[in-house]
Amino acid sequence: MRTPALLLLTGCATAGTGLSAADLNAAMASLDAELRACLGATTEPVGGTVELTWVVEQDGSTGMVEVAASTVGDPNVEGCVAGVVRRNTFPRPSGEPFTDARFPVDVDALGAAPAPAPSGVLGPTAVHAVLAAHRTTLAGCLAAAQAGGREVTGDLELHWQVAPDGRVAWARVAAASVRDLAVERCLVSSMMTITFPPPEGGAANLSMPLKLL
Repeated sequence: MRTPALLLLTGCATAGTGLSAADLNAAMASLDAELRACLGATTEPVGGTVELTWVVEQDGSTGMVEVAASTVGDPNVEGCVAGVVRRNTFPRPSGEPFTDARFPVDVDALGAAPAPAPSGVLGPTAVHAVLAAHRTTLAGCLAAAQAGGREVTGDLELHWQVAPDGRVAWARVAAASVRDLAVERCLVSSMMTITFPPPEGGAANLSMPLKLL
């Protein structure tokens, strides 16, 4: 049986004048474990390429992370991959206030075996406090859709896994009546940037129902 694999297409990165393709490739390679964890965001085998574009700011932080193109067809995996880039820093652009970056990630999870269920625990009080502090970030996904002229209403259920260090390993929309892939992808990507208190006993799976009005 094949094991899950997420292959970085090294040599295909492009960056602005302040950041070399080699530096971008090296930075993305260092995120390999985090990107592989995104395969936990799907319950079905997936394959294809997610091409990301973003801006690397002068301090190395990222902005305007977008899925420019994708053949994966799974907003959970796409949003998770984008979220990994959003929450990490990159080499600082040389001589430029910021630079553009583009990187294709080739996802191959055919024949992936299901991962064992985590046994960690994270109390609801701690979870609610963290989510309340990031309410604006999550609400921004709905605001962006409305600003684009789309009326988005309905219910959805967001599932995610908190790793032992408190970072979100993966996130996915488990069920939704919203039927807006951009909003789902944005919610997953935003959840990936949130840090929770470390769970007791290892990684913990969490879920939350949302109503979009």
